[in-house]
Amino acid sequence: MNPLPKVAMLLDKGRGFERGMLRGIARYTNLHSPWVVLRPVEHYQHFYGYVTQSWEEIRNSEPDGIILNECRLVEPLLSLGIPLMVIPVYGLTAGAVNLIGDNAGVAAIAAEHLLSLGLTNFAFAGFDRAAWSVERCTAFCHRLAEAGHRVNVHLVPLARRAAKRFYHQAATVTWLKSLPKPVGILGCNDDFSRSLLEMARIHGLRVPDQIALVGVDNDELICELTTPPLSSVAFAVERAGYEAAERLDQLMAGQTTNKKDVRVHASHLVVRQSTDMLAIADEEVVKAVRFIRRNAHRVLPIREVVEATLLSQRTLNNRFRRAVGHCVFTEINRQRAAHIARRLLTSDEPIARLARSVGYDDPAHMTRFFQRQMGLTPRAYRLRRPESTSKDPGA
Repeated sequence: MNPLPKVAMLLDKGRGFERGMLRGIARYTNLHSPWVVLRPVEHYQHFYGYVTQSWEEIRNSEPDGIILNECRLVEPLLSLGIPLMVIPVYGLTAGAVNLIGDNAGVAAIAAEHLLSLGLTNFAFAGFDRAAWSVERCTAFCHRLAEAGHRVNVHLVPLARRAAKRFYHQAATVTWLKSLPKPVGILGCNDDFSRSLLEMARIHGLRVPDQIALVGVDNDELICELTTPPLSSVAFAVERAGYEAAERLDQLMAGQTTNKKDVRVHASHLVVRQSTDMLAIADEEVVKAVRFIRRNAHRVLPIREVVEATLLSQRTLNNRFRRAVGHCVFTEINRQRAAHIARRLLTSDEPIARLARSVGYDDPAHMTRFFQRQMGLTPRAYRLRRPESTSKDPGA
């Protein structure tokens, strides 16, 4: 009988991104192929089955595969000649399977949300040497440039020395104060965004009234415990963890695969109070936008939106286009598609039942509408949710 494969799992269970990966890996091993999992030892434990994150200890545990964050151990571990899966920080690791975040997707989701608030001022804050942060910044700037906007960028060193910490914090506060308000900011991740929220609070900058802030990773233990709670872009990390485990299992069994790296898709934005604002001066347009959002769960005639304001349809459309950048009908479609997308990602209800609940007698009509708006069918979009694997739950 072949012994179970041993996998050194050197991930930080305290991080939301890595917790999600671990859940996906656990689902795969529970359903398919059990492993002996070697986890990092806590500082107060020295039990069998744990390893310290040192080259000698990992080598002596004789793992058949390793999953870890990019760190100083990657190069020596590659010399072991066993399958290695790496979450990159500074760049891709040659000779390993890289777990690559969909940073362009993150930027697009955040940009669309901030644009929908009626904002015209935008900024990005992150780390200057972390590849994932730089990629999010570049994609965010590109998307907003397409919409005719410039992004004010502020980057700080990733591994800043303690002696420089106060300097970089003061520079970030000065930058925050200098931004034209109201402004929509994408922070490179939830940790950085939490720091921005604290700086804003201490220095009298109001979130979300002056600053609408979006983080990345949707780490609930961070996002729900900030003041105000932080809106954040979620990754389909559990799905990626499942796919990573499947790929590692194949490699440990000696199978070859053409597709090496694993893509961690950006799935959706979890909206919280940090972006609960509308930067629109026209009160009648604000009424219309809020009415559309409250009624996104149903087919909404333009007539009802007009009746919620004091304007004629033609005047509302003209003022709406000036304030928001598109017409009322476009906004109705955008909000309805966003509502359907949230339902697809957060429930297992069959697509036919979902279609009826949002006003479509024929599910095919909703499918055509959703594909025009989102570029994917409802079934394909549902597969992007964090817990999805190769099966299509609830379809």
